[in-house]
Amino acid sequence: MKLEFALLASALGFTAEQILAFLADLNWVIYNCRSAADAQTNSTAWVQFRDTHLDGDPGTPVGPPPGTTGPAVPSGAVPANGIIARIRAMIQRIKSSPGYTPAIGQALRIVPTVVPVDDSNAKPNTRGKALPMFKAELRCKRGDFDAVRTRCRRDGEADWTDLGLSVGTKTLDERPPIEPGKPEVRTYEQIYVRDNQPVGQWSDSVRVTLQP
Repeated sequence: MKLEFALLASALGFTAEQILAFLADLNWVIYNCRSAADAQTNSTAWVQFRDTHLDGDPGTPVGPPPGTTGPAVPSGAVPANGIIARIRAMIQRIKSSPGYTPAIGQALRIVPTVVPVDDSNAKPNTRGKALPMFKAELRCKRGDFDAVRTRCRRDGEADWTDLGLSVGTKTLDERPPIEPGKPEVRTYEQIYVRDNQPVGQWSDSVRVTLQP
């Protein structure tokens, strides 16, 4: 956004003062995010250096303090708090500008990037876990598909049992075990559904052990 805005801002009707103020906000977003990431990366090394230097064996040589890969502080005055709110307001002004086009929105990355869905290769990334009282919970992202169909097979069974459709991200299997009170292992698979027809591929098998 920073690089593209500097090239497009004049065509969108913004003044030099507005351009500089927005670029300053963007510079400090970059600085804050990179500095926080650097601090997190080096925090363990700094804790180890501190503990060794303060409480370590006096006969052990003192190593150099951990380095830093953080960015340089942006030049100029520090913008006021509330940068994200100002950026959001600026994005709305950009979109309402007479010179705005969908291509500019894509260049600035202020509109969603639509990725076509390939139904033939769609495959749920299903996760499963056991719940109390012999219940199982399956989760997967449905995306823009109409539903997800689930099938199940208990250990020892040769055939799958259709558990029907789910229109949310969560599917519950609340059927009781065949032998009351005895733990039971079940294998689940899911497939996406569009226009009442399964599309794509079945998910990888998920095994869940159901218990009291």
